Amino acid sequence: RATLLAGLQLTSDAASLSVATLRAPDPMLREAASRLLVFAPENIRYDTLSMMAGDPDKAVRLNVARAMAPLLSRLPLDQARPLLPLISELQASLRPDRVADLTSLAALEVQLGRAGKGREIFRQALAMEPHYIPALLNLADLERHEDEAASRALLLKATELAPDSGAAMHSYGLALVRDKRVEEAVVYLARALEQADAIPRYAYVYAVALDNVGKTEKSLAALAKALEKWPNQSDLASLMTVYRRKIR
Repeated sequence: RATLLAGLQLTSDAASLSVATLRAPDPMLREAASRLLVFAPENIRYDTLSMMAGDPDKAVRLNVARAMAPLLSRLPLDQARPLLPLISELQASLRPDRVADLTSLAALEVQLGRAGKGREIFRQALAMEPHYIPALLNLADLERHEDEAASRALLLKATELAPDSGAAMHSYGLALVRDKRVEEAVVYLARALEQADAIPRYAYVYAVALDNVGKTEKSLAALAKALEKWPNQSDLASLMTVYRRKIR
């Protein structure tokens, strides 16, 4: 059951099942449920996972820390204080000699409001492994707030290093959209959808970009194909309805 739960997407039904499973005596079930809820909407995340801060299972506590880190700076002090030991436990669990852990540590620093420290650690990760795409994408996202051109350069490098990364293609496509180069962006957004790590969000953004360059019928075809792959995505279905009305 834990394996099945871990494979669920975060639909409302999955979230409800996960909340119920947090009370399970089996630590594997609680870990799977807490891992899924890391990506729940913020209000659900705090309300459901804060009560798990004292869970006896370390894996559950680390999931709670991952879920709470982005919220910590916005929580009232009396709500944030009990979570601080979890954040420290998460930091201590990350090994600085592993590029994946170093990247996670950098992302944690950013979430805690220490962007400068996070940037420094992302660069340490890339010095250790220049081709590590998660570090490149995270650093590009961080740089975007100060220098869009530098961010785009990092994203372009990511697409060149990992042409099979949907995340890299999609991120670079979005950067081109922000730079008002939508015709170019469409190429990369299409490539993102072709990769093994594609998600429904990529289809939505690609369809909007196609419509923006006057290719609404092609957008509809892309949405139809995406709905065959992800049939329960209401956002895709709603967008398809809008574009069908548009071309009548």
